[in-house]
Amino acid sequence: MAALRDILGSSAPQSVRKLARQFGLNKYTVWHWRMLVFTIIGSVGAARFSGIVAADETYYRESRKGSRAWVQHFADGQNDPQPPRPRWEDFTTKGLKMMRCLSKWQIPILTVADRGGARLFQRRPNRKSATLERTMKHLVPNDAVHCSDGANGYTKLAATGSSNTSSLAARPARALQQADIKSRT
Repeated sequence: MAALRDILGSSAPQSVRKLARQFGLNKYTVWHWRMLVFTIIGSVGAARFSGIVAADETYYRESRKGSRAWVQHFADGQNDPQPPRPRWEDFTTKGLKMMRCLSKWQIPILTVADRGGARLFQRRPNRKSATLERTMKHLVPNDAVHCSDGANGYTKLAATGSSNTSSLAARPARALQQADIKSRT
């Protein structure tokens, strides 16, 4: 409790090292808890979206940096099975073909932004449209205009009528013209 008072108090907080000495803890433990408190404080005012809201998914490769699976396999192949996928370096050094499009080794991230500056980057558990629809239903208010690329989850969200949804097709100029025509009627 004294550490929270130090962080949230009116005077400047003590350094991590001073707090660690004061409580008899490791400086990394104090730093970790301080970052946890800052994360909690930062998430209290969670992003509220309004107006024109744009949403899309992006994907990044799964990282196994620091994993000992391949080292253990090479040291004792009899007892440690081969890890479930090649190392990323094997795709370039051994000439393995990179999997085209999306694969199970790519992690989906939902990105949402509005014109007011609210932003959200959230890891999704999977790429299923039901998960996307469930997530977006709680994020986008009914009176917001929701712009997306027209993925299945967004299409289903628009079908429920929970928000005014506009999808941008492969030809953005044409899609914007259609959205403009819809908004005028």
